[in-house]
Amino acid sequence: DVEAPGPLYPSSWRSAVEISREANQGRELHARPDYRAQARLVGRALKSAVPAFDKSAEDGARFRAYRLGSLEVRTLQEHGTSEAVISILSSASPCRAADPERAPAVEDAEMLAKATEYVERAANGKDRHSYVVLETRAGNILLTEMLPDGAVAWEENPKDLEDRNSLAKVIRSADCGSSYATVKNVRACQELSGSCTSGSCSQCETYA
Repeated sequence: DVEAPGPLYPSSWRSAVEISREANQGRELHARPDYRAQARLVGRALKSAVPAFDKSAEDGARFRAYRLGSLEVRTLQEHGTSEAVISILSSASPCRAADPERAPAVEDAEMLAKATEYVERAANGKDRHSYVVLETRAGNILLTEMLPDGAVAWEENPKDLEDRNSLAKVIRSADCGSSYATVKNVRACQELSGSCTSGSCSQCETYA
Protein backbone atom coordinates (compact mmCIF):
# COMPACT_ATOMS: atom_id res chain seq x y z
CA ASP A 1 0.00 0.00 0.00
CA VAL A 2 1.46 3.38 -0.96
CA GLU A 3 0.19 4.83 2.31
CA ALA A 4 2.31 2.33 4.26
CA PRO A 5 5.85 2.80 2.87
CA GLY A 6 7.29 -0.14 4.79
CA PRO A 7 10.90 -0.60 5.89
CA LEU A 8 12.39 0.74 2.64
CA TYR A 9 11.06 4.26 3.26
CA PRO A 10 11.31 6.29 6.50
CA SER A 11 8.39 5.41 8.80
CA SER A 12 7.81 9.11 9.49
CA TRP A 13 6.54 9.43 5.91
CA ARG A 14 3.54 7.16 6.49
CA SER A 15 1.08 9.98 5.79
CA ALA A 16 3.26 11.72 3.20
CA VAL A 17 3.73 8.65 1.01
CA GLU A 18 0.08 8.80 -0.08
CA ILE A 19 0.26 9.13 -3.87
CA SER A 20 -3.01 10.41 -5.29
CA ARG A 21 -5.32 8.73 -2.79
CA GLU A 22 -8.28 8.87 -5.17
CA ALA A 23 -6.34 7.21 -7.98
CA ASN A 24 -5.29 4.41 -5.65
CA GLN A 25 -8.74 3.37 -4.51
CA GLY A 26 -9.13 -0.31 -5.34
CA ARG A 27 -5.47 -0.56 -6.38
CA GLU A 28 -3.88 -3.38 -4.39
CA LEU A 29 -0.14 -3.69 -4.83
CA HIS A 30 1.89 -6.86 -4.48
CA ALA A 31 5.66 -7.25 -4.67
CA ARG A 32 7.33 -8.48 -7.86
CA PRO A 33 10.84 -9.53 -6.72
CA ASP A 34 11.26 -11.46 -9.98
CA TYR A 35 11.39 -8.15 -11.83
CA ARG A 36 14.55 -7.14 -9.95
CA ALA A 37 16.49 -9.19 -12.50
CA GLN A 38 15.27 -6.68 -15.10
CA ALA A 39 16.26 -3.65 -13.03
CA ARG A 40 18.38 -2.27 -15.87
CA LEU A 41 15.47 -2.36 -18.32
CA VAL A 42 13.16 -0.84 -15.72
CA GLY A 43 15.75 1.87 -15.09
CA ARG A 44 15.72 2.79 -18.77
CA ALA A 45 11.95 3.19 -18.66
CA LEU A 46 12.25 5.52 -15.66
CA LYS A 47 14.39 7.99 -17.61
CA SER A 48 11.31 9.29 -19.43
CA ALA A 49 8.93 8.92 -16.47
CA VAL A 50 7.87 11.56 -13.96
CA PRO A 51 7.87 10.41 -10.31
CA ALA A 52 4.50 10.30 -8.56
CA PHE A 53 6.35 10.65 -5.26
CA ASP A 54 9.64 12.46 -4.66
CA LYS A 55 10.98 13.21 -1.18
CA SER A 56 14.39 13.58 0.46
CA ALA A 57 15.41 12.49 3.96
CA GLU A 58 17.51 14.54 6.38
CA ASP A 59 20.68 12.69 5.37
CA GLY A 60 20.15 13.67 1.72
CA ALA A 61 18.81 10.31 0.57
CA ARG A 62 16.15 10.81 -2.11
CA PHE A 63 13.19 8.45 -2.39
CA ARG A 64 11.00 8.32 -5.50
CA ALA A 65 8.06 6.25 -6.71
CA TYR A 66 7.07 5.95 -10.38
CA ARG A 67 3.99 4.53 -12.03
CA LEU A 68 4.48 2.56 -15.25
CA GLY A 69 1.11 1.16 -16.20
CA SER A 70 0.34 -1.59 -13.70
CA LEU A 71 3.81 -1.31 -12.14
CA GLU A 72 4.93 0.94 -9.32
CA VAL A 73 8.71 1.31 -9.10
CA ARG A 74 10.32 2.70 -5.95
CA THR A 75 13.89 3.99 -6.02
CA LEU A 76 16.55 5.30 -3.66
CA GLN A 77 19.31 7.75 -4.47
CA GLU A 78 21.74 8.26 -1.62
CA HIS A 79 23.95 11.33 -1.51
CA GLY A 80 26.64 11.13 -4.17
CA THR A 81 25.29 7.95 -5.77
CA SER A 82 23.09 7.04 -8.73
CA GLU A 83 19.38 6.34 -8.42
CA ALA A 84 18.75 2.62 -7.79
CA VAL A 85 15.59 0.51 -7.95
CA ILE A 86 14.78 -0.92 -4.50
CA SER A 87 11.26 -2.25 -4.99
CA ILE A 88 8.92 -3.16 -7.86
CA LEU A 89 5.22 -3.61 -7.13
CA SER A 90 2.30 -4.53 -9.37
CA SER A 91 -1.41 -3.79 -9.29
CA ALA A 92 -2.15 -6.49 -11.89
CA SER A 93 -4.30 -9.28 -10.52
CA PRO A 94 -2.27 -12.46 -9.92
CA CYS A 95 -5.40 -14.63 -9.78
CA ARG A 96 -5.27 -16.01 -13.31
CA ALA A 97 -1.55 -16.62 -13.11
CA ALA A 98 -1.92 -18.39 -9.76
CA ASP A 99 -4.01 -21.17 -11.31
CA PRO A 100 -3.57 -21.29 -15.10
CA GLU A 101 -5.78 -24.38 -15.30
CA ARG A 102 -8.74 -22.20 -14.43
CA ALA A 103 -8.08 -19.86 -17.35
CA PRO A 104 -10.80 -20.19 -20.00
CA ALA A 105 -9.96 -22.37 -22.99
CA VAL A 106 -9.48 -20.51 -26.26
CA GLU A 107 -11.58 -21.98 -29.06
CA ASP A 108 -10.50 -21.95 -32.71
CA ALA A 109 -13.84 -20.44 -33.73
CA GLU A 110 -13.44 -17.36 -31.50
CA MET A 111 -13.39 -14.16 -33.54
CA LEU A 112 -10.76 -11.50 -33.02
CA ALA A 113 -11.73 -8.13 -31.58
CA LYS A 114 -8.42 -6.26 -31.46
CA ALA A 115 -4.74 -6.67 -32.39
CA THR A 116 -1.93 -4.63 -30.82
CA GLU A 117 1.79 -4.67 -31.60
CA TYR A 118 4.22 -3.79 -28.82
CA VAL A 119 7.95 -3.15 -28.84
CA GLU A 120 10.21 -3.57 -25.83
CA ARG A 121 13.89 -3.55 -25.02
CA ALA A 122 15.53 -6.91 -25.58
CA ALA A 123 17.25 -8.66 -22.68
CA ASN A 124 20.64 -7.30 -23.78
CA GLY A 125 19.32 -3.75 -23.32
CA LYS A 126 20.37 -2.73 -26.84
CA ASP A 127 18.05 -4.35 -29.37
CA ARG A 128 14.29 -4.09 -29.67
CA HIS A 129 11.85 -6.96 -29.49
CA SER A 130 8.33 -6.99 -30.92
CA TYR A 131 5.30 -9.02 -29.89
CA VAL A 132 1.60 -9.02 -30.73
CA VAL A 133 -1.35 -9.21 -28.35
CA LEU A 134 -4.69 -10.38 -29.74
CA GLU A 135 -8.01 -9.99 -27.95
CA THR A 136 -10.98 -12.15 -28.88
CA ARG A 137 -14.64 -11.20 -28.68
CA ALA A 138 -14.99 -13.81 -25.94
CA GLY A 139 -12.53 -11.88 -23.79
CA ASN A 140 -9.52 -14.16 -24.16
CA ILE A 141 -6.00 -12.83 -24.71
CA LEU A 142 -3.41 -14.33 -27.08
CA LEU A 143 0.28 -13.47 -27.23
CA THR A 144 2.51 -14.39 -30.16
CA GLU A 145 6.12 -13.45 -30.87
CA MET A 146 9.35 -14.68 -32.40
CA LEU A 147 11.88 -15.61 -29.72
CA PRO A 148 15.65 -14.92 -29.96
CA ASP A 149 16.29 -18.54 -31.02
CA GLY A 150 13.91 -18.16 -33.98
CA ALA A 151 11.06 -20.17 -32.49
CA VAL A 152 7.56 -18.73 -32.72
CA ALA A 153 5.81 -18.53 -29.36
CA TRP A 154 2.08 -18.71 -28.73
CA GLU A 155 0.51 -18.15 -25.30
CA GLU A 156 -3.13 -18.10 -24.28
CA ASN A 157 -4.15 -15.78 -21.44
CA PRO A 158 -0.45 -15.33 -20.54
CA LYS A 159 0.76 -14.68 -17.04
CA ASP A 160 1.94 -11.14 -16.19
CA LEU A 161 1.10 -9.69 -19.60
CA GLU A 162 -0.24 -6.47 -18.08
CA ASP A 163 3.05 -5.88 -16.27
CA ARG A 164 5.05 -6.67 -19.41
CA ASN A 165 3.00 -4.20 -21.44
CA SER A 166 3.77 -1.53 -18.84
CA LEU A 167 7.44 -1.61 -19.89
CA ALA A 168 6.70 -1.70 -23.63
CA LYS A 169 5.38 0.80 -26.17
CA VAL A 170 2.42 0.39 -28.50
CA ILE A 171 3.52 0.57 -32.13
CA ARG A 172 0.14 0.07 -33.75
CA SER A 173 -3.30 -1.22 -32.95
CA ALA A 174 -6.20 -2.40 -35.11
CA ASP A 175 -9.87 -2.97 -34.40
CA CYS A 176 -10.83 -6.37 -35.80
CA GLY A 177 -14.51 -6.05 -35.00
CA SER A 178 -15.55 -5.71 -38.63
CA SER A 179 -13.43 -8.63 -39.83
CA TYR A 180 -14.15 -12.33 -39.75
CA ALA A 181 -10.68 -13.36 -38.58
CA THR A 182 -10.67 -16.20 -36.07
CA VAL A 183 -8.19 -17.78 -33.70
CA LYS A 184 -7.89 -20.65 -36.17
CA ASN A 185 -6.74 -18.22 -38.89
CA VAL A 186 -4.02 -16.85 -36.61
CA ARG A 187 -2.86 -20.31 -35.60
CA ALA A 188 -2.50 -21.21 -39.29
CA CYS A 189 -0.36 -18.13 -39.94
CA GLN A 190 1.79 -18.95 -36.94
CA GLU A 191 2.37 -22.51 -38.13
CA LEU A 192 3.31 -21.28 -41.61
CA SER A 193 5.92 -18.97 -40.07
CA GLY A 194 7.71 -22.03 -38.68
CA SER A 195 10.98 -21.25 -36.98
CA CYS A 196 14.29 -19.70 -37.98
CA THR A 197 17.80 -20.46 -36.77
CA SER A 198 17.83 -17.12 -34.93
CA GLY A 199 15.30 -14.45 -34.20
CA SER A 200 17.09 -11.22 -35.07
CA CYS A 201 15.53 -7.87 -34.29
CA SER A 202 14.42 -7.41 -37.91
CA GLN A 203 13.00 -10.95 -38.10
CA CYS A 204 11.00 -10.43 -34.91
CA GLU A 205 9.58 -7.17 -36.24
CA THR A 206 8.72 -8.79 -39.58
CA TYR A 207 6.91 -11.64 -37.84
CA ALA A 208 4.94 -9.20 -35.65
